[in-house]
Amino acid sequence: MTSFNQRLLKEWQDLGHEVRVLNYTLQYPSWLFPGTSQYTADPAPHGLFSKRVLNTMAPWTWWQTARAIAGWKPDFILVRYWTPWLAASLGSVMRLLPSMGCKVPRILLADNLLPHESFPLTGPLNRWILGATDGLVTLSESVGGQAAAFGYHGLRKVLKHPVYDHFGPRLERFEASSRITLDPGFRYLLFFGLIRSYKGLDLLLRALACSDFPFWSSPEGKGWKLLVAGEFYENPQPYL
Repeated sequence: MTSFNQRLLKEWQDLGHEVRVLNYTLQYPSWLFPGTSQYTADPAPHGLFSKRVLNTMAPWTWWQTARAIAGWKPDFILVRYWTPWLAASLGSVMRLLPSMGCKVPRILLADNLLPHESFPLTGPLNRWILGATDGLVTLSESVGGQAAAFGYHGLRKVLKHPVYDHFGPRLERFEASSRITLDPGFRYLLFFGLIRSYKGLDLLLRALACSDFPFWSSPEGKGWKLLVAGEFYENPQPYL
């Protein structure tokens, strides 16, 4: 998600737009975030103004965030949304803006409206933030349909997730394997990203354990290997 944001911001900068970002001082409390860090080590796009202000647990920072946005007098604001946990803070910021004289389009870029795992008050929280939204951008038709189910019938646009172009040129297989010390004689399956129950790694491991798994019949090279690259967000023991 950070890569998506940074690439989008760079694209706007390259088109000659002035872009400013207000970010989080705290996104999730520790009891809700099982990972090792909520921050990225990647550098921000060159010349980008970015400031950490918003704390989802501290309502006074919601007002501070809205005041900072209103002071900039932007042409529009884009709010990134992917979990109901963010609805109270982000929805409040969006609702405060008109009262501060900032009556510009408030665009919500929603990755998800229904969380992957159960979350209390999902319906009211989604309705709270959607009620403050002037335009909705989703990355799939299904999320747009969810918005309608939560009572949003305003402007909506589906823009499919772009293919990233900032990881460098494609490498020849042997060179790519050598760079990360993999034997190019094997074929590889890659499972990457956060490891949580709904991601399906357990199903993949069970499928690979079947002797009739179709990939095993491949005559190419030495055979297949599975690479799992990601941080466990739950007990790793069931996977080992």
